[in-house]
Amino acid sequence: MERTYLDQCLKDGLTVRWPDSAMPIRVYVAPFRWYEKSKQNESYAYNQMVFDAFELWSKVSEGRVRFQQVAQLDGSQIDVSWRRVDRKSLGHCQYLVNQQSLLYSAEIKIGISDGLVHGQYNDMDEVKHTILHEIAHALGLIGHSDAGDDIMYVPHQYGVINISQRDIDTLKTLYKLPPAFDYLAVGRKFKLKEPFTLHQVLDHLEGRSEAAGKKIDFIPPPPPENPAVLQSQHDILSHMGKFHLATQNIKVDPALKKMFIAKKHSPPPH
Repeated sequence: MERTYLDQCLKDGLTVRWPDSAMPIRVYVAPFRWYEKSKQNESYAYNQMVFDAFELWSKVSEGRVRFQQVAQLDGSQIDVSWRRVDRKSLGHCQYLVNQQSLLYSAEIKIGISDGLVHGQYNDMDEVKHTILHEIAHALGLIGHSDAGDDIMYVPHQYGVINISQRDIDTLKTLYKLPPAFDYLAVGRKFKLKEPFTLHQVLDHLEGRSEAAGKKIDFIPPPPPENPAVLQSQHDILSHMGKFHLATQNIKVDPALKKMFIAKKHSPPPH
């Protein structure tokens, strides 16, 4: 088994991550709402798990990724919201990547069990697992691990609630490498015998192979980052999110709902 699973996290052969200029990444966590009063009373604990998970990923990255909590959806780059868990997945992360293989927006949905579907998921430790897993997707670990002890392994392994050393090494390797790292171009530059793997290229760069020892400074720089363009793209998505009632703490007046029903219209969502 390889020491990382970064080879499973490539898009079109390139690594995917946030640009260094995006740090700290701004995070918005939607209000926790649930129809069961017992769970709703634990809303603080659920939100705190999200904040703790972001802090943990930042810590294990040794500061390569950093976060800032914001109070408004339109000021965020990663948005976190809650949903009822379904049979297909416990959580979901949708991320957006530009032509330079840079992340500029991500939306995370964390599933909560009602006890009927995925009843084991009622345990808050299992919710913690999914939060850590989906945040990693939002940071660029867009694939999955092949080892059951890793938080990025699928299917969900009950009882695995901590980030493994392999998870840490994968994230740190991703953010040590230049954005849009093209291991095929690098391997051919060093004239490695084909076919070669991403990890053989990394071994060469890190001095682990017989012909290694060269530095990484020969790699051509990626296209220059344009933070203004990245932010503009995210602003458009954030403004669209303002009209998504599920992420806003909006309450509809009962009289208004009765009016819709009287006119045989579907009432607006809660």
